[in-house]
Amino acid sequence: MTERIASCAERVTSLLGGKHPINVLLLPELLGERSLVAYQALGWLAREGRVRYSMNGRQCYVSLAEEAELRKRGEPGGGRNAGTR
Repeated sequence: MTERIASCAERVTSLLGGKHPINVLLLPELLGERSLVAYQALGWLAREGRVRYSMNGRQCYVSLAEEAELRKRGEPGGGRNAGTR
């Protein structure tokens, strides 16, 4: 199961790359994955600091965190501890 969640987390990262925030409730459908797995993958990415959340009214949206966007493009400053001393 862990491998399935990790694979889904990679797909979430790809889906969010270069896009506007996506409604969290749409992720399972967009990924073609069960809600349970999609939300666990999202939690995995959140724990790693790779996604950010925003609210618009009562709707929750998710997007790649800035450092995750940089890492995906291979730019400097995209490391997990970038900017910390």
